[in-house]
Order: sequence, then C-alpha cells, then structure tokens
Amino acid sequence: GKGHRPRWIALGVYTVVAFCLMNALPHFLYGPGVDALSLTVEYGGHFDGNVTASLIEKQNRKILCQTAGSAGCEPADANMAPQIILFCAQLISGVGGSLYYTLGVSYMDDNIKKSKTPALVSFSYFLRMLGPAIGYALASFCLKLYISPSLTPTIGMGDPRW
Repeated sequence: GKGHRPRWIALGVYTVVAFCLMNALPHFLYGPGVDALSLTVEYGGHFDGNVTASLIEKQNRKILCQTAGSAGCEPADANMAPQIILFCAQLISGVGGSLYYTLGVSYMDDNIKKSKTPALVSFSYFLRMLGPAIGYALASFCLKLYISPSLTPTIGMGDPRW
C-alpha cells in the first residue's frame, strides 16, 4: 500500500529486540532460584566426590520427612507470571518477525535492479537460516555455564540438575 515500509520493518526489528529482553526478564525478576543457588560454593553448597546420588537422595528424603507440613505444592503457591511473560514475548516476536520477513522481501524487490534481485533475496534467506545455526552453536557453549560464570557449582555437567 501507501505505507512507509522501512518504518514498518524497523518496527518489526524493535519488536524482536523487545522479545529478546522479555525472554531474559523472568531471570532478572525472580533470580536463579534457591535450589540452584544451593548447589554453588558461594551459597553454601558442599561438594563431596565420594557421595553417590543415592546417598544424597536418602539424605533429602530424611530432611523432607523431618519438616512439618505437607511436601506437595499448593495451587495457590504457583506463579504464572514468568510463563505469561514468555508467552507475550513469543507473541510479540511472531508479529515483529512477520513484519520484516514479509515487507523486507518486497522492499528489496522494489528497490534493487531486477538482475540482482534473485541473488540478494537468496542471500537474505541464507542469512535467515544462518542466524538460528549460530544461535544453536552459542547455546551449546552457554549450556556449559552454570547460571552465572562467577558462581562455582558443586555438581558436574553430567548431573541432571545442571
């Protein structure tokens, strides 16, 4: 139509930036969690290489049995705010991504020489596929870090609680 496509594309990019910030928001609002921090040296976790997982589990059961009250979670204790934040972030990302994915190709088609359009459109699609690949590679590196690089975990990467 008669709209200003670069502005709409920029709006799409800004919504994806908002998506990225909203994905990190639950961690900044609620922190890593008491259970995760208790498995670090800085917050009082103890490391004993000779203790097996079954002994740790028995010890945790003893602690659970000594506590007063029920061990189950009450529905009133549940906090849905992080899930709602992540859902809204995904919704915003979908709207923003569709803006620059659809308008960007037509904008390139209208403003580039017809002989160069196929090469640049294919290069654009290549970059769209390269981005997630780089993201997965970066994620595999980040999974080797325990919550924060400044914390020293008392468990290894093979532990399911990692």
